Amino acid sequence: FSFGKGLKTDRYGHTNIVLAGIGGEGHDGGDLTDTLMVASIDNENKRVSLVSIPRDLYVKSDKLNSGERINAIYFTAKKKFDSSAIALEEIKNIAGALTGLPIDYYIKVDFGGFRRIVESLGGLDILVEKDIYDPFYPLGESVNYQTFSIKAGLQHLDGATALKYARSRKTSSDFDRSQRQHKLLEAIKEKALSLNILTNPSKIIEIFKTMQNSVETDLSLEEIIGLGKIASETKKENIYSFIIGDNPNECGGFLYTPAREFFNGAYVLLPAGNNYDHIHLFTTSALRNPALL
Repeated sequence: FSFGKGLKTDRYGHTNIVLAGIGGEGHDGGDLTDTLMVASIDNENKRVSLVSIPRDLYVKSDKLNSGERINAIYFTAKKKFDSSAIALEEIKNIAGALTGLPIDYYIKVDFGGFRRIVESLGGLDILVEKDIYDPFYPLGESVNYQTFSIKAGLQHLDGATALKYARSRKTSSDFDRSQRQHKLLEAIKEKALSLNILTNPSKIIEIFKTMQNSVETDLSLEEIIGLGKIASETKKENIYSFIIGDNPNECGGFLYTPAREFFNGAYVLLPAGNNYDHIHLFTTSALRNPALL
């Protein structure tokens, strides 16, 4: 790890990274962010908090001078400025405004990259909490569907199945899907640790080089090695998952659904009070004292 480099941190010693998952080239709506979350890493206490942002959250972008669902921001900005990097910087800005956190880095991964990560680890063992039966899972890039089903219990997932497990939402919800995505990230970290990948900088470099066509980040290679060192030192019980959702009876339930007529018939989510004050208080608590929530 002598080649590693310390990560940027905020005044509390946290490194905040926005994670974006897209379909990528060859996928319908390939530049829509199918997944969006913020990972905040407490460097001193070796703690990580994951906060998922729903794709239907309606946000306003000063750079784009418009408002739209957050999952379309990357697509719109990339098209307008003909630059993926500029689009990802805008994702950082909006995620920062939403959470009240200074976002230090971004990592964007497409579906193919996610599959290859899982395959490179030999698959993942996941405890599926309840049966999933989704007859509306997209069939390739056609307008047709296929059925994705998986039974509750301990399951071994290959790359393709892990992607379906992460994306399926038609017969559950976007919030259920976010919980599954958190479990997958934790499983990836644990499997990589068990294979001594996170403790071997040369393996980290090897994987990074093979994934360059599917991953885009403003982390340098030296910073990625530093990130791997922190991940290797973070225990499973120190990874906390949170979701910004629309159920006021659940932790993080600060969103509501307005009448569709005000948004040209589109389904969107808005923050309670029409500002981010409650969400900022929530994310502050989630990051500094996650075990209390």
